[in-house]
Amino acid sequence: MTWSEEELDRAVSPVRGYFTATHLAPNTVLAAWMRSVGTVPTGEDWHYARALLDEGYDFEEAAREVASQSAARPEPPKNNVDKEGTPPVVARSSPPRGGATPSAPAATNLTRRSKPVAELPGSGGLAWYPKVFGPGDIDGTGARRLLGTPHVPLSTVLVRETAQNSWDARTGSQSVTFALHLRTLSERERQVLADRIFTGQATGLGLREALASSSVRVLEISDRGTKGLGGPIRNDLEIPEGMPSNFIDLIMNIGAPREVHLSGGTYGFGKTITYRCSRVGTVLFWSRSMEGDEVEDRLIGSAFGDNFNANGKRHTGRHWWGTVCEDGARVEPWTGNDARAMAEGVFDASFTDHETGTSLMIINPDLGGETSGEASSVCVRAFCGIYGPSYSPRPAVHSPCPSKCCTRVSR
Repeated sequence: MTWSEEELDRAVSPVRGYFTATHLAPNTVLAAWMRSVGTVPTGEDWHYARALLDEGYDFEEAAREVASQSAARPEPPKNNVDKEGTPPVVARSSPPRGGATPSAPAATNLTRRSKPVAELPGSGGLAWYPKVFGPGDIDGTGARRLLGTPHVPLSTVLVRETAQNSWDARTGSQSVTFALHLRTLSERERQVLADRIFTGQATGLGLREALASSSVRVLEISDRGTKGLGGPIRNDLEIPEGMPSNFIDLIMNIGAPREVHLSGGTYGFGKTITYRCSRVGTVLFWSRSMEGDEVEDRLIGSAFGDNFNANGKRHTGRHWWGTVCEDGARVEPWTGNDARAMAEGVFDASFTDHETGTSLMIINPDLGGETSGEASSVCVRAFCGIYGPSYSPRPAVHSPCPSKCCTRVSR
């Protein structure tokens, strides 16, 4: 079904206070209606609402049907863990425009619907790029040591650095949503990661062995209402004055100064924490940013491991997965529709049409808990220790969770 701009304007009028996008489109109107009834326009609820819209439901009907299905879900088990994962910890930066503040939903165990099968690119996948030593290179072991030994748990450093980077990258015209979601991959998601994304030997990481397991856990960290990892994708060329360099600062470089948004921390401190929190040192990045007048999807994998020898060459232990260019001289991310299709096959959080932001997936996370429930509690406690009831100024929205702190706050 198609809508004129006038029809979309009428449709969004009752919920304009929840409209946070910069473009009026069916997806952004639907997202506003979902927020107005207390649901988050991401993941399975978003896919379900889109399907209802395609079936002929109007925006309000689709949003309320999703909300009613959520309300009808069974009560969570006592440990608040389902077989596929744990509820995402979600923070929103500010009330929706127009002054309306939605009430915070109580902490709940999100029973995920079966994920629609994404239409993956027809053939091939990302290519493995292990870095061969060159003049001045630092090996992966040395890069990991840049983090040092913090006096707080790694989970606290992880939340502090990623949340701060998300806040620094805010667009200023939308509320910032920051989410942590610890979950177990479906069998299909695991196969896509093993066969289409993390290809090659991945020497010295233990990644291939981890992805061969029947149960693979990941920690997905997402922000929306942020600028995404934009700018050049090559770090060997001069950057025009005033152009952001978020992508290469976070993905390619070590030692970028903090004043660059999403640089990942001065001299690598925040940059390496996501890898340190992975037992296999591996992270997958999916970002959407405005490149000129167009929204561009970028997908790339990155890892820090030990140095190794292969084919008569010494390798640093740094790895990337993307498009290998110039006969192996460098690597670039997958971009465009293929990148989006591949990412949607494994990430839980999705994007609306013109939405920008970043999602990263930590493979086989080590968060200080043996079980999913324990690890989830570690994340929640870390988040609430920074942005919970003691945070000043006091959060606008605060609701209880099984860890006796909070899972949803507004900053």
